[in-house]
Amino acid sequence: KFLDIRQVVQNRYNERLQRRMPYMVWTSGCDSWYLSKDGQNRSLFPGLAAEYALRARWFRARDYEIVC
Repeated sequence: KFLDIRQVVQNRYNERLQRRMPYMVWTSGCDSWYLSKDGQNRSLFPGLAAEYALRARWFRARDYEIVC
């Protein structure tokens, strides 16, 4: 058994990150190895390391489901 994040939660998180990405230097129109073929940055966090660390500390059990 393991925990799997609910798809709706993952989608909401990704949408929020992608809304912030246009303001990042890595998505400013230049070629970057961080960008996928469709121009999306799925590699970097669009914020400060401290923000990422704080977010990584939060765990909401309702966002996950047990998968066998």
